[in-house]
Amino acid sequence: MAQKSLDINQWLQQKYFEKETLIRLFHIFSAQQPFPHLVLQHFLQHNQAELLRDALLQKTFTTKESDLFSLHQTGDLHGSKNHAILGFIQFFESPAFHAFLNKITGMTFASRIDVSGSAYAPTNYLLAHNDLVEKRALAFNYYLTPNFTENDGGELQLFSTHNQIPQHIAQSYPAAFNTLIIFAVSADSFHQVAEVVGYKERLALSGWFHEKN
Repeated sequence: MAQKSLDINQWLQQKYFEKETLIRLFHIFSAQQPFPHLVLQHFLQHNQAELLRDALLQKTFTTKESDLFSLHQTGDLHGSKNHAILGFIQFFESPAFHAFLNKITGMTFASRIDVSGSAYAPTNYLLAHNDLVEKRALAFNYYLTPNFTENDGGELQLFSTHNQIPQHIAQSYPAAFNTLIIFAVSADSFHQVAEVVGYKERLALSGWFHEKN
C-alpha cells in the first residue's frame, strides 16, 4: 500500500501524544513479565473504533479448526475495499505510527504489516504458541466487541517459560473494546486465547509488525 500523508490525531486518543505517557509506556513495556508487552486501553478515537467494528462485521470469515485452535478468520485485509479497514491499515503502516511504536517499545519495523480479522464464537479457543515465524517482531490484537469482559472468556493469556517451554499463565487480559495489546515476539512469547464462554463473539483485528531489513 502506498504511503500517504496521515494525521494520527484522527486516530489515536490524545493521551497517547503526551511525552510523560510515552516515557511511562516505554518503561512498562521493557519491564513487563513474562515478556515485553503493553495493554493500551481506549486506544483509538471512539468513532474510529465504531467504524472498524461495523466494517469487520461485514467481512467474510472462514472457520479454522485444528487441535490447536477453533475460530473464524478473514483473509489478509490489505485487499479490502472498506474505507475504515483500509484507513486502519494505512494508519498502522504509516511512518507517524511507526515513530509512536518506536517511542514505546524501542523497536523499529518494516513498513508493511500482516493483518486479518478474527471472530471467536462461544467455545472457540487458541492454545499456547509463540508466533515465532517469518521475521515477526511485534504482535498486535485490537479488540472490537463492546462490553466484552473476563466473564465472557476469550482472555489473552501470557505464559512464563522455562527452556522455551510454557509453564503457567502469568498474565491474563480480557478482550476489552477499543484496547490494543502488543507484545514482542520471541522464542519465549507463548500465549493463548482462552475459551469464549459467554454468548458474544470476540471480534478483533490482529497481526504482526516485522523485523526491519
